[in-house]
Amino acid sequence: FAPSAVNSLAITGTGSTSLAFSFAIPTTGSQYITYLVEYKRTIDSSWTQFVTGSSALTGTITGLTASTSYDIRVTPSNSAGSGTSSTVTQSTVSTFQPLDLGASLGYAWDAGNTSKVTVDGSNNVTAMTELYSTNTLGIGGAPAIITNGGQTGNKRVIDFPAGAYFKGNNFQGLLDIPDGSTATSAFTVVEAGKCQAGVTNRFSFWGTAGAATLASFAMRTTTSNRGISVIEVNSRAAVTAFQSVVETSNYHVFTTIKNGTSLIFRVDGVQVATGTLVGDGSWNFTDFYVGTSSGTTTPGTPATIFPPDAYSALVIARTALSGTDLTNLESWVGATAGL
Repeated sequence: FAPSAVNSLAITGTGSTSLAFSFAIPTTGSQYITYLVEYKRTIDSSWTQFVTGSSALTGTITGLTASTSYDIRVTPSNSAGSGTSSTVTQSTVSTFQPLDLGASLGYAWDAGNTSKVTVDGSNNVTAMTELYSTNTLGIGGAPAIITNGGQTGNKRVIDFPAGAYFKGNNFQGLLDIPDGSTATSAFTVVEAGKCQAGVTNRFSFWGTAGAATLASFAMRTTTSNRGISVIEVNSRAAVTAFQSVVETSNYHVFTTIKNGTSLIFRVDGVQVATGTLVGDGSWNFTDFYVGTSSGTTTPGTPATIFPPDAYSALVIARTALSGTDLTNLESWVGATAGL
C-alpha cells in the first residue's frame, strides 16, 4: 500500500545560498519507499526538482538567492503509489555562512556563539561544539571567556592561558595520515585572534600522539615576524616563511592554506608569505592545539606556551579555498571578533 506523508520535515541548516533539510520515513507504507524532493521560491508557482527516486533522508540545496524565502516539498512513493506531499518554508540568510561551502567545509567554531560554548561554574570554557554538526572539540587548560578587546554586542572570545589547547582526533582526516612523500592533502584554516606583544604566539598547531615522529604545522608569530611555520623534528626538513611584524593592539584574521606541497599565508585578506613543504612520509598528526610554542609535545601536556591574548572563531575546510569562498570565509571569521 502507498506510503503516508514523511515525518518531521525540517530545515537543519541555513546559508546565504543554501538550505539543508531532513525528514523521517513515513509511518505507514510498504517498502521500498523513495522520495521526490522539490523546491521553489515561495512567491513562485512552479517547482524545481532537486532529486527523485532517492532513499536519502537528508540533503542540501545550493545555488539559492540570499535573503529569499523558499519552499521545500517532499513526496514519498513506492510500487503502490505516492503519499501526500509535505512542505517546509525557510528563508536563506543575507550574509555568508560556512555552511555555504557544503562538502568542502571541515569544521567551524565560533566563540561568539554562546549556544555552542560550554562553560563551568568559574566561567571557564570546557568545550566548543561545531556550528553545523554535533561534534564537540575538547579543551584543555580551562581558558576563560572575555568580552573586551574590540568585541561588540554579544561577541565573545576565548582567552587562552599557558597550557590551553584544543584536542581531538577528528583532524587526522584532513591531513592524509601519514602525509606521504608527495604531501597531497589540502586544507584551509582561518582564525581571528589578537597576539601578545613581545612573545611567540602560535594560532594553530598539529602535533603527533607520540615522541617517535614529533612535528608541528602552525601559524607562528614572534616579536619580529609573522608566517607559516612547518617543523619536522628528529632531523627532518623544516620549512618556514615569514612576513614583517603586524601590530598587536587589534584583532586580525590569519589564514593558512595547504595545497599539496604549496603553502600560502594571509593576514587580513592579503597574501603575505608562501612556502614549499618538504614531505617525507613520516608525518603523523593526531592532535590539534591552539597557542602551542615550538618544542616537544606530549598528548595532553602541551609545551610551555605564550598564547594569543584572545581568540575568536576557527574554520577548517577540507580543501584549498580560493576566490569568493576564501574571501567570504575570512570576512565571516573577522566578524566574530567584531572586525
